Amino acid sequence: MSTKKIFVSFDYDHDNELRCGFMSEAKKHSKHKIKDYSLKGAVDANWKKKARSLIGETDFVIFLCGVNTHAAPGVAAEMTITHQLGKPYILLKGRRKSKCSKPLGAKASDEIQSRKWKHVNALLDR
Repeated sequence: MSTKKIFVSFDYDHDNELRCGFMSEAKKHSKHKIKDYSLKGAVDANWKKKARSLIGETDFVIFLCGVNTHAAPGVAAEMTITHQLGKPYILLKGRRKSKCSKPLGAKASDEIQSRKWKHVNALLDR
């Protein structure tokens, strides 16, 4: 089992439970040992510096997309940092029965992917 260092980006105001659920599922279903590098709470004025440092240490950035992701400035900033650092990333559908949106700064060609673990494991293998 390989270890993958993951930064999970999510809309803190609306989707904190998505990150918690994703990490809980990862323990049961991921074929990788996932180490979560995410910011886990409200952050201070230096949060972008902290996010840049954490994203810089990871193998992947996972954007958990919810209904309001397109309007979340923190997620947009984390997308910008991800691009600047050249980190691989994936967009995952956070809510099954809702229309989820991409973060600002995502490429037009980026698709929101299924959160089924067989699919997530394949994405993390690349």
